[in-house]
Amino acid sequence: MNSIQHIDELIKEYLLFRGFTISYKAFETDCRADKDKGFQAEKIIEELFASIASMDLTGLLDYWKYLDIRYFSRLDHRFAGSVKKFELCLLRYYLVYAIQHRKKEKVVEFFEIHGAELQGNPEWVRWFALPFSKKPEADPEFDVFFSKTWLDTFTVSLHNFLSTVFQNMPLPSLLCFNIDRLHRKALQSEVETLQGVIETLRKEVQSNDTEISHLRDQVALKKVSGARRRRAASMVESHLAVNNNGDPKSDPVPKRSGSQSSQISQTNRLAITNARRLRAASDAASHAKSETRSEGSVESLSDEELARTDEPFIIVSQELFLEHQSGITHAKFSCEGSLISSCDAENIVRIWSYNGSSTMPPAKIANTNNILSLAWETRDRYLFLGTDASLVRCFSLESRSIVHEIKTDAQFPRVRYLTYSPVEPILICAVTSSDDSSGAMLSINMKTMTTGHTVILTGGPGEMINAVGFNHNGQLVVTGDVSGMIKIYEIRSLSRIMEWSASSQPILSCTFSFDETSIYSVDSQGQLSQDSVHKPDRRIDTYPLQGFKSSTLSSAMMMATSSSNSTRSAGGSSVRSKPFIRTTSSGAPVNSASVLRKHSEGSVSVLANIATIVTEAGTGQDESASVGGTAAAGSLLTQQSTQQGAKASSVKDTSTLTAMNVGPGQLLGWSGDTDHLVMGCGNAGVIVQASDGQQVQPLLGHSHPLTCVDWSAVVGACLTGSADGTVRISKLMRV
Repeated sequence: MNSIQHIDELIKEYLLFRGFTISYKAFETDCRADKDKGFQAEKIIEELFASIASMDLTGLLDYWKYLDIRYFSRLDHRFAGSVKKFELCLLRYYLVYAIQHRKKEKVVEFFEIHGAELQGNPEWVRWFALPFSKKPEADPEFDVFFSKTWLDTFTVSLHNFLSTVFQNMPLPSLLCFNIDRLHRKALQSEVETLQGVIETLRKEVQSNDTEISHLRDQVALKKVSGARRRRAASMVESHLAVNNNGDPKSDPVPKRSGSQSSQISQTNRLAITNARRLRAASDAASHAKSETRSEGSVESLSDEELARTDEPFIIVSQELFLEHQSGITHAKFSCEGSLISSCDAENIVRIWSYNGSSTMPPAKIANTNNILSLAWETRDRYLFLGTDASLVRCFSLESRSIVHEIKTDAQFPRVRYLTYSPVEPILICAVTSSDDSSGAMLSINMKTMTTGHTVILTGGPGEMINAVGFNHNGQLVVTGDVSGMIKIYEIRSLSRIMEWSASSQPILSCTFSFDETSIYSVDSQGQLSQDSVHKPDRRIDTYPLQGFKSSTLSSAMMMATSSSNSTRSAGGSSVRSKPFIRTTSSGAPVNSASVLRKHSEGSVSVLANIATIVTEAGTGQDESASVGGTAAAGSLLTQQSTQQGAKASSVKDTSTLTAMNVGPGQLLGWSGDTDHLVMGCGNAGVIVQASDGQQVQPLLGHSHPLTCVDWSAVVGACLTGSADGTVRISKLMRV
């Protein structure tokens, strides 16, 4: 309807162009006398109110009758009541206007003319008294109609009604042509815009596909070349070992002085390195011809090595954090994944970002009490520190200071585990006594900074909580304890709603599955179990974690303890240790004999762990140890540490964990979809498939055993913290 005036001008122009002057004059006359007012609702209302202002009742009724016949009679019968209601209000306004302007004779005239017609209508029964009311504006029967609010409401309603009628009436072809033209033009512009967007997205997709293909080729090439280098190194080292330790008659070795032995050792290292490089170059040159060789060829890869090249993730980037001066005890991604909090054996907590993920400058928190647990607030505004002095410290990233300290029950001073609700401001704490013989679980309302509900664990040391986790909406909490029990609590009251025995061993980690129909748990023997939430007595699956060793964490903790050289007082305060000397890979192969001499005083678990984490770096980069080298080192260590084995076997893992303030489940971290988990295995982390417990992808390692791992589902990255004080971030991309 907005183009009617434009169409009128075009018609006038056309009539003049054709010389139809009489038609032109007649058209102009009709336009000036247009009762439709160009289908503009506000002008029609002005015409009606003008008749009321002039007290022209006949003109008012005639114009309304014209609108009724011209438009209202063509409406659906459902709108007949609305039309009658508007006519009633219009006539009432005529009477109210006459009273307001002291023209009662017009009111009397109205009822004389239409009284007989309106007498039987219940809507008008009370209005016959209007001419005889001294102050109708104060009369409860009429005061509403004399208010400005009623008039404004009536005017707006009538305007909306007329506009709706005009917008939905059928249009002539001339008006439709213009509307179709405008609509077509708008669609054409939209199509051009969308085509530009599609072209931009197509280029972006092609660029991403090219990058992904390039990364896959690089990963496959690295895996193949790495497997070949490991095989070549193993064969060269085995050959040298046979020559050095073989029959003296066939290859006598004369005795030499210390300097000569050192020179020979250096020569052997160079020979091994050069042999590896030559073998790798030879393998790369013959890679193109490998398909034509026989299956029994020494150069071909085994089926297991080929299968390992099919990994579920691509490691996009890696970053190493070196600010800590002692072994890492805790490390966690923030909820949004842009920040990392890490704590070392000296109880120094650092908050930092990696690879430009955040613009926040690093923060450092010094603590006089031992830090036993860390937890992030959902929006990364606060970091909570659990101590062994009945305190939960709240660090604000905005003010960069401790803004609150929450006091827990003095009976349970050790705050072993903290976890924050993903939805509500509720912090769950698992606390124990000083000797871990009793404990409790409590919820803290972070709005009021007060303790909400407390559950006392009366089952003795076996009921101490080892793992805590929320479901997606923060309404349920699952816990795993030392006795192997899985328990589910309702967060509002911390009432236990379900429990079952998942294992006869302590539970190290537990979490809800992605669809929240089952619970995944891992016990201290490395048994991965999946139990149904709806039928707890029904076990869905159970697998052993490939490569899991119960002594791995204990070994890591002992090495971290010895490397940090920190001393703690009886009161729980820590004294800063001597500077920690971090060892790094130098590119030379590890000498098993020197490792043996260095650690001959250690326990069997430590030596066995060292035997499994020997690393080689023939090309100057970190690589995993070959199978042959590991077996040889393990054999040497086993032969010369038999006497210490009986003593070391009596060392308990729990005492080591308590000394280092590290939870036993910190070497396990779950992905967001619970299809995979990252597990600490010696010096490096590995990604394990949850459906069968098999290792599917290794991560780059450290120079000392791992002490903690974590997985951020938001940014798709894993972190590994080590006893050497380093934290490595591995950014992953799903293949």
